[in-house]
Order: sequence, then C-alpha cells, then structure tokens
Amino acid sequence: MKVAIRIIFALLLLAVLMVGALAGYMAYLFDPNEYKAEIEQQAKEKAGIELAINGPIGWSLYPTLAVELSDISAQTNDSQQQATLENARAVISIPALLGGKIEADSIQITGLMLSMPNQDQGNLDLAIDLTTALQFDTEKQILTLSNIDLRFDESRFKGSTTVDLNSFAMQVNLAGDSIDLDRYLPSSDTEANSSSSEKGWPTDPIEISLPIADNSSYQLSLDTLIVKKQTISDIKLSAKTKGGVLTVDQLDAKAFGGSLNATAEIRADNKAPTLTFNPRFKDIAAEQLMALAMEDPILSAKVDLAGTLSTKGTSVKAFIENLNGKMTLTADEGVIKGIDMAQELCQKIENITSFGFNPDQVDKTTPIANLSSDFIIKNGVVTNPELLASVDAANLDANGTVNLPKQSLDYTLGLTIKEDLFQKSCGINPALRGTRIPVNCRGTFDTDPVKLCKLDTRFVGDMLKKVAGEKLQAEIDKKKEALEQQAKEKLQDSLKDKLGEQLKSQDAGSLIKGLFGN
Repeated sequence: MKVAIRIIFALLLLAVLMVGALAGYMAYLFDPNEYKAEIEQQAKEKAGIELAINGPIGWSLYPTLAVELSDISAQTNDSQQQATLENARAVISIPALLGGKIEADSIQITGLMLSMPNQDQGNLDLAIDLTTALQFDTEKQILTLSNIDLRFDESRFKGSTTVDLNSFAMQVNLAGDSIDLDRYLPSSDTEANSSSSEKGWPTDPIEISLPIADNSSYQLSLDTLIVKKQTISDIKLSAKTKGGVLTVDQLDAKAFGGSLNATAEIRADNKAPTLTFNPRFKDIAAEQLMALAMEDPILSAKVDLAGTLSTKGTSVKAFIENLNGKMTLTADEGVIKGIDMAQELCQKIENITSFGFNPDQVDKTTPIANLSSDFIIKNGVVTNPELLASVDAANLDANGTVNLPKQSLDYTLGLTIKEDLFQKSCGINPALRGTRIPVNCRGTFDTDPVKLCKLDTRFVGDMLKKVAGEKLQAEIDKKKEALEQQAKEKLQDSLKDKLGEQLKSQDAGSLIKGLFGN
C-alpha cells in the first residue's frame, strides 16, 4: 500500500511538473515530449520512483488547458514493485494559471496496475483508478487533492489530502469501505513452511517506515477490515506526527464480537523502533481474537481486557523479548474445548482413591465462569500472581508464569470441589468436597494440552487425614451419644426408685396434697 501511495504521488507530481512546463514555455509552443527525460529525472529525485514515459505527451489549449499521458511504467529502486499506467489526464484552470497558481479541476488516472511480490502466488496485481481535483501553490509548494475517489482491487476511498512538498508533511482525511487483508497476506500454509516460522519466534527483519514528517495528521475511517477471516468494522483512526513520533490519539472499532478502544505511540526515529499500546477490549469473544494466531482456538469466552504494553525491536522475536507492561483480564461464559479435563481428573482421582465413583460419560469440555486476574509482563515473561475462576462445580485458583520468549509456561492450579463435577456427570465422593486438588501445568506451547497438566497426588494424604478425622469424630459423637443415653436411663431408674419409697411411706391423699397443694 505504501508503494501504491508513492507511485500515485509520483504521477500527480508528474502532472504538476507538466503543467509547470506548459506555464513556462507556452509562449514558445514547445513540444512537451522533448522534456520526457527531465520529467523522469524529477520524478526519481522527488518521489524515488523510476518512471518511463513510453507513450506520447499530449496537451491542448482550447476549450480547456489539458495534459494527457499514456503508456507509463514505474518501478521502485529494488525493482520488486512495478506499475503500469494506461492513461492520466489533467484539466487545468487557465485563470488560476494566469494568477501564478496551478489548479486542476479534474485529474483522472485510469488503468494503473500495481504488481507486488506475493509469497503464495508470485506477483499480486492490483488495478487502481483515481479521480481527484488538484491545487498547487507554486510559491508555498503546497499540493492539495480534494474530492478524491480512489479505487483499488475491491476497495474504495474518498476524501482529501494536503501535502507540503518542502517537508512532505501531510494532512490526510480518507474514508474507505472495505479492505480484505487476507488477499495480501501469506497463507497459513506458507507461514508454516517458512524457515523463519519454525520453532521459536520469527527473526526476519521488519521494516517500519512511517510517514513521520512533523506536523502531519491523519483522519482515517474504514467500514470493514478482514484479517485472518475475522471481520473488524466501524474503524476510526486519528493520528499525528511530530519529531519522528507517530501518536495515535484514537483507535476505535467493533472487533471480535465486542469493541476495541486504544491509543498508541510509535517511535521510528531510532534504530530499534519502539511501540507503546494501550488497548481496552470490551465484551470480545476470545475465540475470535485467538483465531488470529491459531486455526482452531481451544478457548471460547466473553472477555474484557485492558492494560498498557510497550516493546521495541526490528523483528517479531525482538518485540516478544522486549515486551513489558500489565494487563487486567475478566472473563465469563467460558469453555475450554478439546481438553478432557473432567475425564482426566475423575479417572486419576478414581485410580488413586478407589472411592468407587464413575468417570464415564463426562463432558469433553471444561466450563469456566467469573474469571479475573492481573498480569505483569517483564521482558516477555508474563507473571500471574493470582487467578480466580469458577469451573463448573469447583472453584479454581492459579498462579504462575508464561515465558513468551521461550514459549513455555509454569502454572500451579488448585481445584476446590463444591459438588459433583462437570454438570454432575462425574460423581464425587463427599469426602472430596471442600478439598483443594492441586494441578501442575508445565511445558511448552506445543505440548499436548492433555499432557500439559498433571494432578499433584499429595492432596490424597490431606484428604485421608480429613476422612480419618471425620471418622474419629463420628466415633466420638457415637460414644458420647451412648454415654448420654446410659446416664439418662440411670437417672430415670433412680427417680423411679425414690418415688416408690415415697409412695410406701405416705397415703394417697397426702401425696395428692403434696402435688397439688391444700
């Protein structure tokens, strides 16, 4: 896209140069074709583009001043990006020209074909048509494009742009309908077969070339962006540049089933560009976000995510190793798919304790709710001091680290069972309820999820102590009850004997008077 913009500006610059030449030599009825070499040299110096004007340059004075070019080819210095142009035509305002200014009521560029390298299919060809109006202040060297209507591939942009040709500071205001980035990105098969995408993070250098001229501003909007088959919509971007720093004041979008609001800062004035990113995701579907990195996400959940991140480098590996910041995560309505946690947990508890519960027919998903956690990131190592969640009929607590540079994790989890697990498909012996069952998860990102976590069997001793204690307490309660019963019986017998003696020593009338008074 950057190359396309450069080529388009080169062509617009070519039109400006042509009009300038007309203004200077019109009185002599010059032949503009004699100046092809000079125009090509100017385009190379001003825009860094190798231009070849193969067709004739035509112009007319009446009824309008017009310049027309055809059959133009252009390429970058490394010859990797090439372009051909069928026709370019500019209609010039004569009154403005007489006043020392260049104004083109209409500039039309048609049949512009860009050929760019594509890792999957060789070259990717894009057809671009542009219609715009142009104003050029020759004294201030200010180029203004208004009523822009730019079409390329299946995308269309409208808006305006102003460029200071002295400093190349730009004021851009463009609104687009849609871009399908999947058309221009390498496929997952290509990424998988890439030597730089083998185990470990890619080390291929990433060229970060930003429009960092001072006093530039960018107002961009896009209806739809498709990336990795995920649709991001209602995108609004507001950014500005100063001192080699690009500041993103606003980045809003509807993304991954929820919303994204973010600010960012990119410093590209150093050898190692730095990035600061402050994202806030609200009500997003975790599986849609994870789909950017994996084809079949194992987690689905409704997630809120916010934080501050910073990194620097010139490759993905460097970005990961220099990642710092903090994040806060809350999630609900979650399900871990494909990890047979219920079967594993129930089977292992059964094997260890032989309590006789049946682990068959359990659910092959693990539900998660009310998850909350803070994450601290230092040099790519994510530390999780405490994570709390509800997992079906158990409470989950966890803490540990994820080492992104080494692509490994070390987590300790605890499950405190409240009732029968996993939607009551795995019966739990009452002795286990309230017992914290520890699970250790250690391994690399490519470890089989089922083998990643292992049950810490040391909890069995605590559980057996609990069972023994409960049995002992039950025996004590039973003996206490028996003793109380014996004491009660003895008391009753004693009272019975005493009452019998009183009956023998007193007549019935006296006894009645003693019970009810005179």
